[in-house]
This record gives sequence, C-alpha cells and structure tokens, in this order.
Amino acid sequence: IQGNARYEVYRQAVVDMARVVLQQARASAGFGSRDVSDVLDSYFMDLASIAATNDDRLLGVPGRGGSTQVRQDIATVYNAYRQLMHDDPALSDLRPHLPPLKTEADVAADYRLLAGRVAAGLLGGASVSKEMLPPPQRPATETAHQGGTEATSEAVADQAGGSSRSGVPHGGVNPRSRVAREVSDFGRRLNRALAGYHSRRDPQALRNDLHGYVRQLLEDVGPLGRAEA
Repeated sequence: IQGNARYEVYRQAVVDMARVVLQQARASAGFGSRDVSDVLDSYFMDLASIAATNDDRLLGVPGRGGSTQVRQDIATVYNAYRQLMHDDPALSDLRPHLPPLKTEADVAADYRLLAGRVAAGLLGGASVSKEMLPPPQRPATETAHQGGTEATSEAVADQAGGSSRSGVPHGGVNPRSRVAREVSDFGRRLNRALAGYHSRRDPQALRNDLHGYVRQLLEDVGPLGRAEA
C-alpha cells in the first residue's frame, strides 16, 4: 500500500537498484536498457501478484479454475503501479526504461517462464540464463597438490585449457554475474531488515539499515572496467 513503511522501503530499494544498473548501462559495462526494465518489471510483478492474489500467487497459474481473471487482475494492478512510477517527477530518469504495459497473456507467459525455471532448477539444470551464471573457478590462493608439487588454480586451469565451459577464462568474472550476486545479497539483507522491522516496529532502524545496505551495494558493485565488460 502506497505510504506504508514496507512499501516505501521496498520501492526505494528497487529505485536505487535500477539506477545502479542504469549507471552501468551508460558506462557500456555489459548492461543495457533492457536490464533496467527487467529490474522494474520484477518489482511491479511482485507487487501486483501479491496484491491481486492476497499473496496466494498459485491462483494465477495457467490451467487453474478462475486463473484467467486472476491474471487479468494482476495485469491491471501491475499497470497501476507502473503508472505511479511513470508519473513521479523524481523518477524521470527511469521513465524511458519502464517496461511495457502488461496484458493477461503477458502475465500467463511470465508464469510459464517461472515454471520452466523452477523445473530446470529441480532437474539440476540452470534455472536462469546461462549468461548470468558465474564461471566455475576457485580462489587464486587455493593450491592443488599434484605429485608433491603445488600449483595455483590458474596453473591448473592453464593445464586444462585455460577457460571454463562458458568461455570465460578462469579467474575472470562475467560483470552481469557479479552484479547479480551483489543484488541477490542485497535482497537477502533487505528481507532480514524487513522481518526485523515487523518484529520491532522500529522504522528508524529500518531506514538506517536500508541506507547502509544501499551504500554497501553501490560500493560492492562499483564501476565496471572495460576489462570486465
């Protein structure tokens, strides 16, 4: 609900996150406008699916009785939250990157995409796009004992051909993967802060926590150099 402390904290966290990604996109650091839109799309869908289903999101799964109307309701709420952000003059920098309006069919496609990723994860495959996955690697300080001699993980990688299956050299980090990990960690810290707020009812502590987490996210992500891109 707009004006609710949890809503405002969540909204500000997403805005900060979107601006971090936008900054990287403008620096041509492996990101584009689509990445900003994806951040905002996830946020609007989260809000809409909670509000339209009273947090019982399985009601919108295609094939369930009455799910078509539920998905239509989700699309309507999604578009309403999108409009709120569109009309906010303080967020004019994000306006060109807002995702398009949703239809019931779009929501159904989102459900199917999510179901496919969950199924892939349960079957041991990648549940997200492979480009978001970090290459397999070990810390540079880790050593491998072979025949009484020590070799760093880079040396072992060289002996194996010098690159991971993803095509990224061992020791290199896909910039999208690095930021994705930082954003994921940020989300977990935010969820803990929100849970603590509900138990303590201390909005000042929540604001302090949020500001600290956002600062840490900005420091951890930082500017991506051309070598990473």
